[in-house]
Amino acid sequence: MEEPYIDSNGKEIILKKKLKKSKADSQHKFPQQKLSTALSENEILKQIIRERLRLSSAEINAIVEKKKELFLPVSIFSNKLSTLEVVVKFLKEEKKLSFAEISRLLNRDDRTVWHAYRRAVKKKIEIKISDSKIEIPVSIFSERKYSPLESLAAYLRDSHELKFTEIAGLLKLSPKTVGTVYRRYQKKNASK
Repeated sequence: MEEPYIDSNGKEIILKKKLKKSKADSQHKFPQQKLSTALSENEILKQIIRERLRLSSAEINAIVEKKKELFLPVSIFSNKLSTLEVVVKFLKEEKKLSFAEISRLLNRDDRTVWHAYRRAVKKKIEIKISDSKIEIPVSIFSERKYSPLESLAAYLRDSHELKFTEIAGLLKLSPKTVGTVYRRYQKKNASK
């Protein structure tokens, strides 16, 4: 049986059948060079991964999308800036994103992002980046129902199963504050 490949629309095609069909169709020529150009390197890599690791196309796409996700080291949150100020300052200064890009990522108005950055700059607090096992996806801050601190505390508690004291140590907050913020998140989450 011929090897299936995934085309740019995510549909499986049989390479040799596609070539035979193109030769038979005299009005619409589809030479082999054009076909190989149409199959991007990413699609061929996805096919190899799919065959070797026995992953579905959906699983591969999820992995690829996760790699496109921006992550923040948890160490940047251990200072006197607000959570939103830290995120915006990090994305602006370290990742070199524009205010428009940051506002799209965080699902916030451009002006809100700009003001958060200006407040962070006025405080003259440098963000210290250190190696850490825990990385925070930027996408958790796009849910506007929760405050940035609520999203951060919930992510650390639910995804990494950290205790309030551990989260408090990472964020330089009191365990009582972390517990209060997490309960506020749960209360909002229950009212869905």
